[in-house]
Amino acid sequence: MSRPEELPELPADHTPGTQPELEADDPNEYWNQRLAALEAEIRDPLSALLRKEHRLRFAWEAGNDEGGIYFPDGALFDTPYYWALIQYLQARLCISNAGEFEATGRGILFLDSGFVRAKYSSELRHFIDYNEETQESIYSEPEKEDEDLVLFAIAPL
Repeated sequence: MSRPEELPELPADHTPGTQPELEADDPNEYWNQRLAALEAEIRDPLSALLRKEHRLRFAWEAGNDEGGIYFPDGALFDTPYYWALIQYLQARLCISNAGEFEATGRGILFLDSGFVRAKYSSELRHFIDYNEETQESIYSEPEKEDEDLVLFAIAPL
């Protein structure tokens, strides 16, 4: 996987966990800049964590305008890059919470030959109808997906 030659540098006064100022007229360019800024924020601390721990488990529940990613082992919550990592994973793994559906998934982050990778499985069910008598939502059969995704390259030690 190739990387852009020039990754954006975070401003010297950037506070981890906050969104840096980005300038883009095109929404796609804005999200490309946002993703690059999040990657720049998480690259070093996540790489260091994965070198030490070898993997990091994550999971998510999303849909019906709610949800999010979490780390079942409780790791990272007190780290300055916690929210940046969650936002990065939501964007890279295309985990949305807006809409009438339910999605769940779980996976691991790990190092492999100079790359940070995410290996995960997910299940998506679309809203079909609402049963007035039982007051329960009716969903489609689950669509299942397994992925192994290269997130970014890291510098060798």
